Amino acid sequence: MYDLFNSMIDSMAECTRKKRYTADEIASFESRLGYELPETYREFLVKVGTFKHTDKEFGSVFELLNLELIEEWTESICKASGTLVPELLLVASSTSGEHFGLKATSKLLYVFDPECPVELWASEHLKEYGFKDWLAILLNTKFEEVW
Repeated sequence: MYDLFNSMIDSMAECTRKKRYTADEIASFESRLGYELPETYREFLVKVGTFKHTDKEFGSVFELLNLELIEEWTESICKASGTLVPELLLVASSTSGEHFGLKATSKLLYVFDPECPVELWASEHLKEYGFKDWLAILLNTKFEEVW
């Protein structure tokens, strides 16, 4: 799967690869936040990395965030509820409005509704995926569907 992702990102003009991480960089991030990322996500960050996809036809953007931005992005979205960080980490963003994140109590990826109050995100979401299943959706639809 990772080789296919790399080929797709490298061959699509709409995609920009941002950063690949080392296992040490990921471990440092996890240690600093006291948060263990799902194994598949850690592997993806090492073998593929983060990226940004811009749909030129519709002007929409989907971005798998760099580790350095995750905490800042989560805090900016969840500022109404200081208790959500690091219980909740937003790892991807989309201009379609949905937020994509992880919960400290789970290894799943969650899609959060921007119209739902942030305080409820710890218990309410639109959809949940195993991280590998979510990556398969991105890969199989070439980012035309992100959830």
